[in-house]
Amino acid sequence: MGCPIHPAGNLEARELEPEKLLFFSGNDVHSWCQSDGTLAQGYIAGLWDKSARAFNSLTILSGGSTQGDALIDFENELTFGYCEPPHVAVQQVTDVFCAFLRDKPEKRSAPAAMLFTEAMKRAWPCNKP
Repeated sequence: MGCPIHPAGNLEARELEPEKLLFFSGNDVHSWCQSDGTLAQGYIAGLWDKSARAFNSLTILSGGSTQGDALIDFENELTFGYCEPPHVAVQQVTDVFCAFLRDKPEKRSAPAAMLFTEAMKRAWPCNKP
């Protein structure tokens, strides 16, 4: 029986390459930014929500400490690692990501979810003590 959660079925871990596990590339989202703002905004809102959930999960794993262990800190930097302004709106986040994709055509073939984090970090870096 195949994997009930992932459509890849019974593939062994060594066969699961990250770019094959993600549905959309930066090229896909860039296309939506140009032609279907509602679709782009919906997808980008989902990326934002997923990042927020990951951040909350990491906070719980670290016991609420601002100085978690090295693995939690690394995962936080990979999946979140940005400090958005108060009351940020979904349209702002969409504008930031669409502009990033417009301005970085050489990166668009990468998975959109990975590019999203990079775009947010560039727009809203955290001040590290």
